[in-house]
Amino acid sequence: MPPISYLTAKIDFSNLFIVLGRGSFDTYDQAKEAGAIVIRYGVFLNQLLIFFITALVIYFTINKFQQMIAKKEEKDKKEKTTKKCKYCLMDIPYEAVKCAHCGSNIK
Repeated sequence: MPPISYLTAKIDFSNLFIVLGRGSFDTYDQAKEAGAIVIRYGVFLNQLLIFFITALVIYFTINKFQQMIAKKEEKDKKEKTTKKCKYCLMDIPYEAVKCAHCGSNIK
């Protein structure tokens, strides 16, 4: 959470509000002292922004982790089913006796 707090430190919507009824106030504290009914939508926007940033960070972390796992599984699968031709260094099926790329006999 500290990196996310660092990213959102300069963004503050908490002073945004709508006054229901008559009156115009510059700050929430003035409206509160006057007893006006207000909707503080800025607090909601702050929480929404923090939620989306957190969700984005978690998504990219999990996505990268899954890509690493898939890449490792693909590599393991490829290594078990293929071998390299010693002449052209191309991947061929493990049970092949002749290279499909260069035509050399494989023992």
